[in-house]
Amino acid sequence: MSSRAELTFITNAMKESTSMYNGNYSEHLRNYGVL
Repeated sequence: MSSRAELTFITNAMKESTSMYNGNYSEHLRNYGVL
């Protein structure tokens, strides 16, 4: 299900999550099914 558009979206989401979620970083990724 990983497409280039989805990968770009996740990359941008990770950049935002670094400042937005910080401590919940792993949990945030898990919501996208990365971990």
